[in-house]
Amino acid sequence: MAKRQKKSIGVDLGGTKILTCAIDEKDRVVGRYKTSTPAKDGADAVVLAIDSAVRSLCESIHWDFDAIEAVGAAVPAPVDPEVGIVEKATNLGWIDFPAKKALEKLLKKRIHLENDVNAGTYGESVFGAGRGFGDIVGIFLGTGIGGGIVLNGKLHRGKNRAAGEVGHMVIQEGGYRQGLGFPGTFESVASRMAIQKYLVGKMKEGKKSLLLKKHKKQLDDPHLRIKSGDLRKAAEAGDKLVLKALHRNAHSIGIHCAGLINFLGPEIIILGGGVMEALEPFLLQTIIDTVEEYTFEITRRGVEITVAKLGDDAVPLGAAALAREKRKN
Repeated sequence: MAKRQKKSIGVDLGGTKILTCAIDEKDRVVGRYKTSTPAKDGADAVVLAIDSAVRSLCESIHWDFDAIEAVGAAVPAPVDPEVGIVEKATNLGWIDFPAKKALEKLLKKRIHLENDVNAGTYGESVFGAGRGFGDIVGIFLGTGIGGGIVLNGKLHRGKNRAAGEVGHMVIQEGGYRQGLGFPGTFESVASRMAIQKYLVGKMKEGKKSLLLKKHKKQLDDPHLRIKSGDLRKAAEAGDKLVLKALHRNAHSIGIHCAGLINFLGPEIIILGGGVMEALEPFLLQTIIDTVEEYTFEITRRGVEITVAKLGDDAVPLGAAALAREKRKN
C-alpha cells in the first residue's frame, strides 16, 4: 500500500482577509484560497469563515479533507499556542476568545494557533529567505511593524509568548505616538504610516511632491492612506521629497537592524511586508550601509540582510509548518 501523503494547511487570519495555503509532503504549495474576513459579524462568524475557507481550498485542489494531518492558523495578536486563547486581537474585536477550541470543534482536527508575524518569520525560515539559517530575525514593515525570532531553528516566543515585538521598541525618546503604541517606537519612525506622517507634514509646509496631485484635498483627512505603490511610483519618477522620506525611513530601519545585530547576533535579518515588497530598490542598500555604520566589523561579519521571498504566503506556510512539527512531537 502506498504511503499516505502528509498534507497540511495553513491559515492567515487578517482583519480584512483570510488566506489559506496547502502544502504537500515535498513542501510544495499546491493550492491557495482567499476570502474576506467577516470581522464585524463577530468571532463565531470568523471561525465559520475559516472553516469554509479550509474546506473550499481542499475542494479546489481535490484533496480529501479527512486526509489532512496538520492545520495551523495564524492570528494578528500574541497567543499561547498551548492554551489557544487570543487575549486581544484589535483588528478582529476579540477579547479572551478561545480560538483554538472553536476551530477544533468545527474542523474536527487539532489546530496549532500562532501569532501571524511569528508564523511569517518561521515560514521564511523553512521555505524562504531564511532556509539554511539557524538564528533569524524577521522584520515585517507595513502600516505598522512586526517581528519574529528563530533561534537554533526553533521559533522563539519568550516568557509571555510575545517575544519579537520589535515595532514597539522605543528608539526615539520623546517621539510621537502611533496608534495605541508607545511614543517614539521603531514603528512610529519607520513604518509606512511614519513615512506618510513625514510627507504630509512637509506638503502642508508647501514642499512639492507628485503625491499632491492625488492627495492634496486629503492632507487633513485622518483616514488618509498613501499606499506603498504610490510611494514607489513617485520615487521612480524622481520625486525629491518622497526620495528623501524613503532615505530617512531606510536609515531608521538600518539603525534598528544594527542594534539587533549588536544585541542578538543573528545569522540573517529578513525584511518583509508591503513596504519592502514595493520599495526595496529605494531602501535596501541604505539599510545595509547604515548597519555598517552602526556596527563593528567583528559584530556584523557574515550577517546577511535580505528581503523576504514568500510574500503573502509566508504566514500561512509558517502556520502549516508549525502545525506539522507539532504533530511530530
